[in-house]
Parts: sequence; C-alpha cells; structure tokens
Amino acid sequence: MTASIIASLTPPELARRWRVAPEKIVVMIRKGVLHGFDVSTPGSRRPRYRVNISEVISYEERRSAAAPVKAVRRKRKKQTENSFVKYF
Repeated sequence: MTASIIASLTPPELARRWRVAPEKIVVMIRKGVLHGFDVSTPGSRRPRYRVNISEVISYEERRSAAAPVKAVRRKRKKQTENSFVKYF
C-alpha cells in the first residue's frame, strides 16, 4: 500500500470508525460538513469519495464533547406569611 491510500478513508471505512451508515458520510460530504474529494474519472456518474485523515481528525476535534458545566443551584426563598394572598 502506498502512503496516498493510507492517508485517506472511503465512506464505508469512515462509517465503521464512527459506527454510522456509509450513506450518512456521503450526505455529510455533499452538504459540505465533511470535506472529501472525488477520485472517479471525469464524466463518471458515480462518485468515489475519499476523506483525508487530517480532515477526519480535525472534524473529530471540532465535534468533541466538552465536560459539562456544573449547574449552580439557587436557594429557595423562604415564604413569609405576607407573601400569600389571603382569601376570605
């Protein structure tokens, strides 16, 4: 295998890595969310997409989840006798 083959992944290979359907990878490429390139011959009706490893790594870094911020709990206000409306 040459370095150019190893430096890029096909949609099925990337789908296995991310545990999603290969069609989802193709949709991401077509929408421009994931930058891929077409290696099919010019005029071909069926695209053969590849995604560079560097693009995969940068996409994973952009989409990585950060640690959730701990919410600050507010204290309840004590209810005083005057805070309620007295009926009757």
